Amino acid sequence: ISQQGGLYNLSDRITGNKGYSLNPNTNLSFRHKGSLPEEVLEITGSYNYTGNKNDLSFYQQYLNPDGSFSGQDSTQRQHNDSRINQYELRASYDRPLTADAKTVLSLGGYYNNSSNRVAVTTRFLNKADSSFDINDPLSSDLRFLQTKTNLRASLNRTIAHGLVFTAGTAVSRNLVHFDL
Repeated sequence: ISQQGGLYNLSDRITGNKGYSLNPNTNLSFRHKGSLPEEVLEITGSYNYTGNKNDLSFYQQYLNPDGSFSGQDSTQRQHNDSRINQYELRASYDRPLTADAKTVLSLGGYYNNSSNRVAVTTRFLNKADSSFDINDPLSSDLRFLQTKTNLRASLNRTIAHGLVFTAGTAVSRNLVHFDL
C-alpha cells in the first residue's frame, strides 16, 4: 500500500520445488594395547559426505491495482547443488617410560580435510525463443577448502594419586582456500 493508500507492486506468484539429499558417512577405529601397562595405540578415521540438490521454479504475474493482469510476468528456475566432503585421520600413542608406569610418553596428531561446493544457477525465461537464459548476477559457484593438521608430544609424570605433571608441545597448521 502506497502513502496515498493505493495498491502497487501487486503480483500473484506460484512456486514449486523438488529436492534430493544424500548423507552417507563411515567411521573406523583401531585400538591396540601393548605389552606394557598403559601402552596404547589408537587410530581412527572418518569420512562424511553430504549432497543436496534442489530445483525451484517461480511464475509471477504482475497485476494492476484492481487485480487485473498487467501483461507482464516472470518465469524463473533456480538449481541449487551443494556438496560437502570431509575426512579425518587421528592417531595417538601412549608408552610408559618407567617400569611403574608413572612416566608416560604421549604422542598424537590428526589431519582433517573439508571441501565444500555450493553452485546456484538462476535462469529466466526468454519469451522470444522460449529458452531459459542464465542470470549471472543471481548465480554463483562457491568453493571452500579447509585443511587442519596437528601434531603433539608430551611427558606425563604421576607424582601421587591425583597429582600429575605434564610437559609438552603441539604444532598446528590450518589452510583455508576460497574460490567465489
